[in-house]
Amino acid sequence: MGQTSSKSNNNDEPTKNGGATVMTTYNTASARAKAATNNHANAVVANNTKLTIHYFDLGSVAGRGGVQRFFLLANGLASLLDDEQLYDVTNPNSWGVEKKRLLETKENPCGSLPVLVMTTTTTHTAAGGGSRSSSNRQHFCQHISTCRYLARKFQLLPAAVHNNDTTNNNNTNHKDDEDAFWTEYVQDVVTEEYHDFRAQFAHYAFYCQNAKEKDEYKTKTVPWFLTKLNGLYEKYQMAAPYMSTSVAGCPLWGDAAVFTILYDHLQFQFLTRDDLKSYSYLEALYTAFGSIPAVAAWIQEKQQPTTAAAAN
Repeated sequence: MGQTSSKSNNNDEPTKNGGATVMTTYNTASARAKAATNNHANAVVANNTKLTIHYFDLGSVAGRGGVQRFFLLANGLASLLDDEQLYDVTNPNSWGVEKKRLLETKENPCGSLPVLVMTTTTTHTAAGGGSRSSSNRQHFCQHISTCRYLARKFQLLPAAVHNNDTTNNNNTNHKDDEDAFWTEYVQDVVTEEYHDFRAQFAHYAFYCQNAKEKDEYKTKTVPWFLTKLNGLYEKYQMAAPYMSTSVAGCPLWGDAAVFTILYDHLQFQFLTRDDLKSYSYLEALYTAFGSIPAVAAWIQEKQQPTTAAAAN
């Protein structure tokens, strides 16, 4: 994200500048003087944030959009999720139209999904009565970077002390700093490996029509990636069964990504639960993450037959 800056704005609504939120400022000297003399302790500011995930309609398959969804569910942020906007990837009047719009409006210069839309409505109630509201919409592309941003925004991560005192009496602060840095580092370690795995999966799950190539992916490539991921968990794990956790003890973006790629491989039968038992760290992660009530509920709902299918 870019640097946050201030800029005069004729409205009370926040504007956007290079992806960063540009905070509302007052345009006139009298308004600024009035603001300076306000009793801020008696003013009430209420923020209402809603998140909408724009992604493909993949049924029980999670995909990249599922990483965001599972991350939010696992961290108790389900209440922020608004209705999802889903697109039929096979229908040019659905995804084709949306892809063109994303590129033309530059909401996502990559022309890809998922895109997460954050709508924040802020209501200011003055001490003397009266209120005003402003609304701001931000569009986020690149699913892992979005999860990382959300972790920071909603204060899921431990705060580093950043104390410059290097005396021996400050060892506690240095340890807190190191723990905070490693919490994020180990999540990024598995995420980098996940990206390669996800790209391979997408090719063989959705594009490859060669049965022999698919079988080779299942029997050779998948075990190769699982071995690497399992090794990373063995080496860097800070908070078993997860790589590291939020301040509330919940899994973060890297764990959400690894859980999702395992889940999707199970959906496509590139992997079985028996296969997963050969990778003890991944098996423990998958079992724990999948047992989180909100995550388990979503999976159970997606596994249910539709009303039409059940009637047949």
